[in-house]
Amino acid sequence: MAIKLKELYKDNPEYGAPLPALSLGKYKYVRQTDIKNKIFNTFVNSGPLLKKDDILISRVGSNAGETYIHDTEEKCVFAGFLVRYHFDDLKLKNKYFYYWTKTSKYKNQVKKMITGSGQPQFNPPVVSELMIFIPKIETQQQIIDIIEPIEKLEKIIIQIINNIEKSFFSRSLNFQDSIKKNIIWKTNGYAYEGYEKINDGLYKIFTIKNIIDDFKFSRTNVLKNNLINIGDLVTGLSGTIGTVGIIFESDWVSNQRTLTLRSNIPLNLKIAIEKQVDFLLKNATGAVQKNITMNDILNLKTIEKKLNDELINKFYIKLLLLKNKIIKIKNCEIKLLIK
Repeated sequence: MAIKLKELYKDNPEYGAPLPALSLGKYKYVRQTDIKNKIFNTFVNSGPLLKKDDILISRVGSNAGETYIHDTEEKCVFAGFLVRYHFDDLKLKNKYFYYWTKTSKYKNQVKKMITGSGQPQFNPPVVSELMIFIPKIETQQQIIDIIEPIEKLEKIIIQIINNIEKSFFSRSLNFQDSIKKNIIWKTNGYAYEGYEKINDGLYKIFTIKNIIDDFKFSRTNVLKNNLINIGDLVTGLSGTIGTVGIIFESDWVSNQRTLTLRSNIPLNLKIAIEKQVDFLLKNATGAVQKNITMNDILNLKTIEKKLNDELINKFYIKLLLLKNKIIKIKNCEIKLLIK
């Protein structure tokens, strides 16, 4: 049956601690900007500690309504724009709730319930009014047991990807080499007209906004001859300077203010751009919206190359493809199993 979420509370929602983030400290600091990628690079020395399987919901900003489950024993503190929710575990399992928040049932309610025109708000009094369908607790556990192994596999793949990226990031820049010497094709994005962007088009459009945002996209009916390939590197030339993504799906096209590069070593180039983002920002033009040119990217130095880099790059792209397939399987399971 469907009931209001507040009827499932064990304790009142708990606000996080608005603390200054430190580069070093006793506990990792879980902020709302970090919960999607689950990469926590800042620290604090005190604050409310998370326990395993705690649920957090972002309450403010563009990611209001985004959820996080603390599926580790690691002690972390959660920040002020996040709220911890305590459910009666005889009625609702935290992990089932977390999976439910990945469904359209949750997302459609959030869209309707978010308040605030300038700064979106999704605070506890509103969250409490969510309507959720809850099966028997035994059924919830059965659903968790089906989805969880896929999620664990996803985490293993992500960890391998992160380890490869860290290994490449530890390399020094090679001041005798440049990005333009290591590309075989390049193109600026195309300025599409409004009528070319439709919800049910065949192709997916890459903009400066979705380079590092899990490839969120709008559909478009653009011509096929603007397609970019799996393994191509896309970086922003305006606003999101220094952000880089590597294509891991087919049928993508690139929008204006992006630059697409094709190379046998795209990961090397991705890391090189990320390591020199401060240089790019320093040399960018524009008072409000920072802009750079294609040549600004092409003239950047590369990282030091090693003998087997091409093979590692091929393996890295296969991992991106595998991760994408696993996520699709997991989302399909959630859609089928959770009402």
